[in-house]
Amino acid sequence: MNTKIGLVYVDSLKTEFGKRETIGYAKIYETAERAKQVERSHIVERNTFTKPEEAKPEAS
Repeated sequence: MNTKIGLVYVDSLKTEFGKRETIGYAKIYETAERAKQVERSHIVERNTFTKPEEAKPEAS
């Protein structure tokens, strides 16, 4: 599949105990704006990546 980064949203991943395979469900959108209109907010947040220097510092 030829698509741009940020247009693929992974919805779920399922692994069965003892198996070395994972079955996933992902959606590919035409534009990022359309994806944000359709997808649930927690899925958009889960699929949004930040650079290490932009990540929030962990509380110690």
